Amino acid sequence: FPLGMSRLLQHSTLLSRGCAMPACSSFTYDSWEAIRKAQREHFLNGLPPREVNCEDGDRTQRVIPLGGEEVRQFFEAQVKPMILDETKRSEAYRWIIRLGANAHEAQTFIKLTKEADIWDFVSALMARSGIIKFQPWIARDVAQFIRQTDLPLNSGYDAIHVRRGDKLETESRQEVVAYWHSQGYDRVGQFPTNYIPFRHYLRLWDSTDCDSYWNGFQTQATTRLVYVATDDPTTVKEEISKLPKGSDGTTIVAGCKKVKFIFAPVSEDSAFHINEGGGKVDCYVRYKRNIRAIADLMVLTKSDTFVGEFVSNWGRIIRLNRLVLNDSPLVGERKESSGKWLKKRSLDENIEPPAFIRDFRVAFGDLISPPPGW
Repeated sequence: FPLGMSRLLQHSTLLSRGCAMPACSSFTYDSWEAIRKAQREHFLNGLPPREVNCEDGDRTQRVIPLGGEEVRQFFEAQVKPMILDETKRSEAYRWIIRLGANAHEAQTFIKLTKEADIWDFVSALMARSGIIKFQPWIARDVAQFIRQTDLPLNSGYDAIHVRRGDKLETESRQEVVAYWHSQGYDRVGQFPTNYIPFRHYLRLWDSTDCDSYWNGFQTQATTRLVYVATDDPTTVKEEISKLPKGSDGTTIVAGCKKVKFIFAPVSEDSAFHINEGGGKVDCYVRYKRNIRAIADLMVLTKSDTFVGEFVSNWGRIIRLNRLVLNDSPLVGERKESSGKWLKKRSLDENIEPPAFIRDFRVAFGDLISPPPGW
């Protein structure tokens, strides 16, 4: 990708304020990379990140080369203190306005003190403002890929994300052990599988009360569409094949719910969600994998109900995009028995949150996604 992220994403005018992207034509990838690597020493020594002046016509623009790790370091050193410092509320106000907040939302933001509330507010604002927006050709190819599935885009559906692969040996290992211990298996050698079975995800997804169906109050079970995104489609399909089937080929869940499971088209590159294999050297394979992964991300984000976890970074990204700002003037306050609203910073469920999240069910692990950088 010789043009960097601009090959994938449109540069947001909310951030650039309409200014053109700096050309910096005298710099090559290697020179940018050398500056990026040197940033670590700046942060370790308490120095601000190194800036580069790019002459662009009659303008001089300052550019800060950062990679993923350096962005986190920059956040820790420059942004986080500003957000949490009550003496710098005016800077925080201007910063959140640049992200697309209106005056009322900006006032709400500068009153937030909990790190998780701040992150949820910023995440919901980013999702609404469309800061992360794909280039037209990416959107075109993603839409074309989605049309290859059996998922109708004009009706509701739910989604389940099953991440296995390399995670089974690393972050998910502890969760797998805990799950099988909860099922009565004491020793690792006794575990039926080295992963958490798909039926566990289904139990979290299903909330059907079958009594109304079996007692005759509901004469026909409706078919629910469930999109399954996974890096282990063969095994998941085998697990589904062992579930009861209806006469029309649907799968019966919880004794009465008719479900049609939908998977993305079969790919020879089964590791499409992770960066390994031929995708590192073959640009065509990498591009196909990226399109497939982005399509899954879009489908999961827009589902009515989502089941996943935060062990995978996908769960974190999907949660971010499912957040919606709370426009209530009572954010951060709770209703006392007298009916009067008072500020109270606690985990009380009666407190008005800064943002709401569309139905998101955590399969295992942490129930709350911590903010990055905290």
